[in-house]
Amino acid sequence: MAVDNATILDKVRTKGTDDYQQRIPSATQTGVANTMRYLFDPMNRQYLNDCVWNMVNRIGLTVMAQNAPFENPLAIFKKENLYWGSTVQEIAVKWIKAHGYKDDAEELLKMHRPEAAVWFYEMNRRDQYPISWTEDELRQAFVDDYGLNRFIAQIMETPRNSDNYDEMNIMLALINHYEQNLGFYKVHLDSIPSDETTAKTLLKALRSTAGRMQFPSTQYNALNVTDIPAYANPQQMVLLIEPEYLASLDVDALSAVFQLDKAEVPYRIVQVPSLGIPGAVALLVSTDWYQVRDTMYGTTQFYNPQTLGNTLYLNHWGIYGVSPFTPCALFTTDAGTSITAVTQTVTGFTLTPTTGDVKAGDVVQLTPKLTATVEPTGTAIEVAPNSATYEVSARHASQEKTPGATFQLDINTFVDDQARLHVQRGGLTAGDVITVTGTATYVNPNGETTEHKAVCTFTVK
Repeated sequence: MAVDNATILDKVRTKGTDDYQQRIPSATQTGVANTMRYLFDPMNRQYLNDCVWNMVNRIGLTVMAQNAPFENPLAIFKKENLYWGSTVQEIAVKWIKAHGYKDDAEELLKMHRPEAAVWFYEMNRRDQYPISWTEDELRQAFVDDYGLNRFIAQIMETPRNSDNYDEMNIMLALINHYEQNLGFYKVHLDSIPSDETTAKTLLKALRSTAGRMQFPSTQYNALNVTDIPAYANPQQMVLLIEPEYLASLDVDALSAVFQLDKAEVPYRIVQVPSLGIPGAVALLVSTDWYQVRDTMYGTTQFYNPQTLGNTLYLNHWGIYGVSPFTPCALFTTDAGTSITAVTQTVTGFTLTPTTGDVKAGDVVQLTPKLTATVEPTGTAIEVAPNSATYEVSARHASQEKTPGATFQLDINTFVDDQARLHVQRGGLTAGDVITVTGTATYVNPNGETTEHKAVCTFTVK
């Protein structure tokens, strides 16, 4: 419901200074015409300026709420305002690789500093939206009982609607920017959703992708940094989709995709006029994908005594970017992202040192290593695991005992889980030979599982 002139003037009056309230009478008590006479008195110019300023900045939002202004549908992604500085630093800490347990304190005091990847976002928007009006136009607003309502709505809506529309287009342009500079993970669709069959195909692809995104993976982030996997839970996922394609989908089906209650689904779907990428149907992102922050948002006003005109300036500065560390997937009729199949062929197994001398009570570090070829060449994949199972045997070499005869070692001669050979303190004679046989089993998920053996010998001194 529109607000009449008297109500607006009295609301402004309650927000004014004590001096304003003393000099400008209430419109509901003495009439709008009487209030106008005081406001437009040349001696009260400052009060007229105060009145307009308060109408626009304090009453304007109330008036606009009744006139359904245009809102940026992507505003839900905006982060808290940044009032100090003009740069945001995003840090993604690399995950830690597991280390085997060691029962000594060799690395107790070693510093294990985390490695990280860093991304910077700079302030890249400084826009201003001016709108002017004359004193005569303001007078005309008082002619109609609801003229001030329309006057305020025009002043506030036009720059604000323009700003929201521009901001939406800036954020939409970031989608194409991401594709051109970083590249989306693409899920191929045979056709756009236009009927029940094609809609179900899209739903199936959405559900599969949304399910996989819940698990840590580098598949869905742009930088594809091995040690920085990305993931998102269902409550963090948002689907950007054009209205024509959304019309083919069922809300009940989408609630199953996101594992949310039906009532929550609309808040996880954002309709956009265009994704800006040929063949694109929908874009699945996390709530942290957009990195958008206002650095300054507000209005200023200028009165020109020469033209008797007022100009309102809506100023909007901000940072607009998208994160390379968060998961996202583009559903498109173009070719999907191919996953390179890596073939690893084990060629052998070595155990070093192959020979050596030991004394009773010694501990010798062994180094097991698989050798293999990897296709395609240049793939950053290590042949692993470099581990084995071990058998330890011994034979005599002295003349006092049967040369070459094997004998039983006690339980203190063994190879531990760190591939260290422990030699017993008693029961050995100089010249005895300890043989360690290592067996590495390479489990090939796509082929035959094979065993590879390596032997090393140690002579007791």
